[in-house]
Amino acid sequence: MSSNLKLMKKLLIIVFGLSSILQSCKDYKAKEVSLLSQNKASTDFENSDLTEQPNYYCKVKIGKDECITTDYLMSSSNAARKESILILFGITLNEAMEEKYQLDISLQKRHNTLDPKLKIGSYPLFAIMSDAEDYVNGFQFLGNVIGEKTYEQAKNENILEDLEGSYVLLLEHTNTLNIKDVMDLDVEQDQPFYTTGKQRVKGEVNFNLLRVDINEKLTVNIDFDIEHEWALSK
Repeated sequence: MSSNLKLMKKLLIIVFGLSSILQSCKDYKAKEVSLLSQNKASTDFENSDLTEQPNYYCKVKIGKDECITTDYLMSSSNAARKESILILFGITLNEAMEEKYQLDISLQKRHNTLDPKLKIGSYPLFAIMSDAEDYVNGFQFLGNVIGEKTYEQAKNENILEDLEGSYVLLLEHTNTLNIKDVMDLDVEQDQPFYTTGKQRVKGEVNFNLLRVDINEKLTVNIDFDIEHEWALSK
């Protein structure tokens, strides 16, 4: 069981690498976000190292803890498979929340078109090896978020220790990625072998987890206004 999870993580790293090849000629500018005024309870995590920039942000709330992170990626390309688009959305928590939760927020969506641009809509979230009927229309978790079926099998076989460090996506709640607004940034570039572009994407992600190690349920909310970079090979 644990070897399968490790394999999925390795596959995710490979996919991210392939997706970034088409954009390697472009300079990457780290996205900075504004510091929101924080007068919250002691459970909140400080983000005093962030530089103020009101245009973009990615705010993550897990239970009662919140952080603003600048470490995220939203990209689309057909680098891995030319006849379809792979969308990747990955978020890394700040140091304090990463240490506390060790949650890998990595999502992917593949669709059989050659339109790399994101569209307004509500997309369901699914775990690895999900049996959900609407699977092809939603985003799939990678990393250490697993499905209830995998969890129940491990319980029945008395091998929950193999799922140490994992989270279970709870289907009793609605788990969605909602894209509320999309705006082209008019930076499309036509190169000899590929075309690149950017969008500004606003939305939110809401999902519910069970932390296997301590049998604790958690609600995760992500509010974002970020850049989506796309690349289409010819």
